Amino acid sequence: MIEVIDGVRDNTPGSMNSYSAVGNCVLLQHREDEVSVLAHFKQGSIKVKPGDKVKRGQILGQCGNSGNSSEPHIHYHLQHSPVLQDGLGIRCAFGKVVVTKDSKTETRANYSPVKGDVINSTPD
Repeated sequence: MIEVIDGVRDNTPGSMNSYSAVGNCVLLQHREDEVSVLAHFKQGSIKVKPGDKVKRGQILGQCGNSGNSSEPHIHYHLQHSPVLQDGLGIRCAFGKVVVTKDSKTETRANYSPVKGDVINSTPD
């Protein structure tokens, strides 16, 4: 765990906060040059703190609408640096997920999401 921001107010749907782009967020460092950014959590809902070890399946917080977000969702991306504004994107792939797009749902392995995908975990 690198950083947690959890004090940004949630937006009214349709309005956005360009001052705090990521809103309430969690940054997870996997390796020296690999950092996950999860953003737009609901204010006050983040359950982890800097220094915590995070495990697969652990709840990080609740879906929200904070930051530069017009509707509730969790934004995820992978980047090469823990400094948000300096990070360059890294392609990510999920081992096994359920993907829904254009009303079609299928289970995919080693899948890299694209814009418009709705991703869910597979039942174990």
